[in-house]
Amino acid sequence: MRGSRCQRPFLRRAIVAQALKQTGSDFAHERVCIPKFPKGLQALVAAGVAAFASALVAASPAGATLGPAEVLQLQDTVNEVWGSANSRFVDPIDRSAWNTALQDAVEHMRHAETKEDGYGIIQTMLATLGDPFTRILAPSQSQVFQADTTGQLVHIGMQAQRADTEAGPFVRVSFVLTGGPAHKAGVHVGDIVTAINGRPAASISPKELSGLLRHDVQLLVRQNRPKVPLTTRNLYLQARPVEVYPVIYSLLPGEKPDARVGYVAIQSFGTNTGHDAAAALHSLHAQGASSYVIDLRGNSGGLVSAGVDISGLLLHKDDVFVHVSHREGYEGPMSVEEEGFLAGSPMALLVNNGTASTSEMLAASLRDNAHARLIGEHSYGKGRTQRILNMKDGSTLLVSTSLVTTPTFHRIDKVGLQPDLFCKSGADLPDALKKEPLEDEKLSRDLQADPCVRLAMHTLRDAPVLIDHL
Repeated sequence: MRGSRCQRPFLRRAIVAQALKQTGSDFAHERVCIPKFPKGLQALVAAGVAAFASALVAASPAGATLGPAEVLQLQDTVNEVWGSANSRFVDPIDRSAWNTALQDAVEHMRHAETKEDGYGIIQTMLATLGDPFTRILAPSQSQVFQADTTGQLVHIGMQAQRADTEAGPFVRVSFVLTGGPAHKAGVHVGDIVTAINGRPAASISPKELSGLLRHDVQLLVRQNRPKVPLTTRNLYLQARPVEVYPVIYSLLPGEKPDARVGYVAIQSFGTNTGHDAAAALHSLHAQGASSYVIDLRGNSGGLVSAGVDISGLLLHKDDVFVHVSHREGYEGPMSVEEEGFLAGSPMALLVNNGTASTSEMLAASLRDNAHARLIGEHSYGKGRTQRILNMKDGSTLLVSTSLVTTPTFHRIDKVGLQPDLFCKSGADLPDALKKEPLEDEKLSRDLQADPCVRLAMHTLRDAPVLIDHL
């Protein structure tokens, strides 16, 4: 790829919404050209594509729904994806297996009956690298992903959960996003969903249910509210980009009037996270907070630069955020560029096994530099970042291009962070953050009932203890 005139990297921010969490990735965008292959593979791939094109023109497989041009486009994408990953992937590559994977993908593409089959073949090729975070997104998935990068989420704006009772299973609306399509249609928390796209709602698995709510959907909803007549409504809800707010905060009382605790839950790291976190911390500081609880439970990551932005509010200038290595070796530290206005403030961080990637980087940087205590459960263990590559056919390749270590050079990837104090919590957001609406006083009361928040507040009450963290 050296000298390629259209290789032009640039950073963009991404938000991974809590409701639609994926595996947790840390992103930068890059436009790329179709890469060059080793000479032997050039001939092989060219011959395979040419032979396959001739065969397709002569006769298409029975039952196939793809035309010759569509299959050739998928083969072109195979080549583009293979070369892009080949030149950037951070881990050592088994060249024999990787070259064979390319040959197999070119061969198997001739049997693909749908585009979904084709992208499945490409994903199988990428799986040879042994990295679950290096993956292909089909164009339809890419559109949703691109909406996420702008700080929005394509969704109908509600969540529903299955409940099993003696009377049988049912699906209940558990969350409605203010201003979203479901909210505007009059759906409320507690309403019962009886059918989705003509299917009994109780027969749909939780995973499929979550996916259906990301698209246009037909719902039968039975109102289940006090003093409201029991009625069933037939609703057609169109998914659209909805705003996602990555930061929630509350002022918690301390044992003394001048010892209030600022609570900040960071749900994802995206376009607006740094700005929203700064606004939250400034507001809490102005209200008299003298110590802070940063809640990273269930935060699967996002944009690394958003994590750096937040560390810049809490750490001293030149403190190391993480150390970065690429396939060529150690690159150097990523450091805080400005003095944080809260640098030196007592802090505690809440983590669990859903805390991953950028969340782990931020937690480690605050622990190593600011002696913040980690409270909760062992974190996920993802210390690699992905670059986003836009393919010519509209699909998106996410490829792991770097590994990061903590400021004290401890590994994060596949290891995670061990908490200083153990506290059992759920895999997602605390219950207090799932309720609607988030009224300040009720939020504060609910948070204080959270055992991990209480432990963090107790820890902040005592004088900080300097320990060997890792």
